[in-house]
Amino acid sequence: MSGPSCGRSRRGYVVREKDLLYKSGVLWRSVKAFPFNRVQHTKLHSTPLDRRFGLASLSVFPAGGGLGNQIRGLGRETAERMRVYISERIESAAAPATASDAHAEANGNAGR
Repeated sequence: MSGPSCGRSRRGYVVREKDLLYKSGVLWRSVKAFPFNRVQHTKLHSTPLDRRFGLASLSVFPAGGGLGNQIRGLGRETAERMRVYISERIESAAAPATASDAHAEANGNAGR
């Protein structure tokens, strides 16, 4: 899954297997990386004007607090697909630790 990230666009994103890259700016350019193993949760935002044009913003919140970073101007369906994908990646990263903890408890090895 990737977005408009090439050429001279002011904003763009790329969703990769382990992270999300977001590029923004014209004069002051920045590239932010959001590794999925450091993301706590995501949230969709839509103002009334956004909803009128089928747009949404996706906020990505890091684990351990901190301000969320927004990717603005996404199509509503694209933003929802990205949110679901990131949520699945967060859950799959947490699943192996949870499964091994449950296995340890079942065998009486918890806390050793």
